[in-house]
Amino acid sequence: MRKAYISGKRAKAGILVFTMDLKLPVGSSQYIFPDPRGAGREITVFTHRPAAWPADGKVVIVMHGRGRNGADYRNWWVADAERHGALVIVPEFSERHYARERCRATNGSSR
Repeated sequence: MRKAYISGKRAKAGILVFTMDLKLPVGSSQYIFPDPRGAGREITVFTHRPAAWPADGKVVIVMHGRGRNGADYRNWWVADAERHGALVIVPEFSERHYARERCRATNGSSR
């Protein structure tokens, strides 16, 4: 699996802007994105790029649910991505690096 190399800079309003040196191949693929906050965490990113997608084209970011099955979500969006010429990006936050206990909302909920 390919790794993405990133560089970041602060933009207005404290937003981090990241650029990557990764060229996405046409079709379905995946790569590893190192969490910019460090601690050795990585995010697997599943993508689908239609052949007709231009660099300034539509982008759909899909978030997985509790099953953490990013590849499935990407696969479910392939037909629509091809039909509408949109790049699909699905980051998968693994249980190993993003355990529910650390990511759970602090509203007292056990879900």
